[in-house]
Amino acid sequence: MTNVMTLNSVRVKTKPVSRRRRVPRILTMLFSTVLLLAVVTTPFGYDYYSGRLGLSLPEPTVSETVEGRVFKVPAGGNLQGAIERAESGDVIELQAGAVYAGQINLPNKALTDFVTIRTSAAAELPENKRVKPSQRAAMATITSGMLGRAAVMAANGAHHYRFVGIEFMSAGTVYNYGVVVLGNGE
Repeated sequence: MTNVMTLNSVRVKTKPVSRRRRVPRILTMLFSTVLLLAVVTTPFGYDYYSGRLGLSLPEPTVSETVEGRVFKVPAGGNLQGAIERAESGDVIELQAGAVYAGQINLPNKALTDFVTIRTSAAAELPENKRVKPSQRAAMATITSGMLGRAAVMAANGAHHYRFVGIEFMSAGTVYNYGVVVLGNGE
């Protein structure tokens, strides 16, 4: 079946565009993109929390104190792994001036005391006062993940997490859907 179109008193016969031809192209492009991502990310490893390609992240060093354990996470280290292993009263110490990229997920655990995530230079920051831009070097930074994901996302019911001397910022993506997201739409 053909369509007839009139342009300035000139009749032109046009063929209708079949939607059946478009669908396979779109599906083929989608399938090839997914396949390419699977092939590229598998050999090198993919960190789903940060959205970064690379080999395994450096693990934090753990030391025992009277108050609890202290996880010292090096720059670019496995912050999510330290959060997963932390229990009530533990401290996760991030290197001052370092940037930790990716979405950090705070799980819902049965915590009775705080898990404190702090900068290694927390003693240099004033207590119970606002920090100044000049004190930024004493803070650690957690940036948002890929595609506008939050820097920190808490699971429903997650509690007893404390951040001290941590800066949260967008990774500079076009869109950002919240730097810190608590729960699932509460």
